[in-house]
Amino acid sequence: MEAESLEGLFKRLNDSPDDVALLREIFRVLRMTSTRYSEFVVKNGQTIINSLSGGWFGPSEELWSVIEQVFLAALDTNQIEVASKQLSLMRKQFPTSSKVDRLTGMLKEAEGNYDAAEDTYNLILARDESDSLTRKRLICLLKAQKKKRPQAIEKMNDYLKDFQADVTAWKELGDMYLDEQQYRFAGFCYEELIAAEPLNFHYTLRYAEIMFTLGEFNIARKYFAYTLELNPPNVRAMYGMALASKALNAQKGVTANDKKENDDILNFSITQIKSRYNNTPFKQTSDAVITQLES
Repeated sequence: MEAESLEGLFKRLNDSPDDVALLREIFRVLRMTSTRYSEFVVKNGQTIINSLSGGWFGPSEELWSVIEQVFLAALDTNQIEVASKQLSLMRKQFPTSSKVDRLTGMLKEAEGNYDAAEDTYNLILARDESDSLTRKRLICLLKAQKKKRPQAIEKMNDYLKDFQADVTAWKELGDMYLDEQQYRFAGFCYEELIAAEPLNFHYTLRYAEIMFTLGEFNIARKYFAYTLELNPPNVRAMYGMALASKALNAQKGVTANDKKENDDILNFSITQIKSRYNNTPFKQTSDAVITQLES
């Protein structure tokens, strides 16, 4: 409904490009839905700011929301001068605001001054170490610098000691561990994600792949199968289940019963993959994959 509403508002704006009230409504919907139309916001932001600055009762709360919106959009589009102008307005109005300090750090990031941005975030946290948004911003800054990736991981671990229910943070930490090829730690993060959201097949699939990489083929196959239970059309999980079965057959000491079970699952997976790609433009690629599985 929100997307349709936004689409309808843009259609109306095409018919009435000078309608400032309509423009304000579009900006409001963009804020409420966390939608980034950055070039549009920068282009039209000053019109709204001008319309809100001359009210009888002085600047409104909406004005400062729009100024922040334009600031963030200017960072998105690398319009540093526009962002600096908006930041100056916010700094003048809120000289002691930690939020404005955080936005100052973000501007320094956009300018490529990472050390100054890090100093800014650390000063904020020295005043209030529970500021979760600034802690996340600092982690993002460290993550963006390859040499400081271990620091980002350390600080994310510290953050999760205080905010254990932050699912997004667990995923971010897991992905950082994957980037560093620390698969065992990444697996732990995805175990936390699955515990928090057991019906999210993206998490179960990634966990299965991590277990496969670690050589835990039996666990991997179980989670590939669970992924297929949650998302039956998932060919990636089907292929993973086949590879795990093949890897289990190749292990030393496999019993006859286990080999039969592995063969049954492998053949089932191959049959399913064939059925998905028959009479499609991808059949030739599928046949090559199946040949590999059957070899």
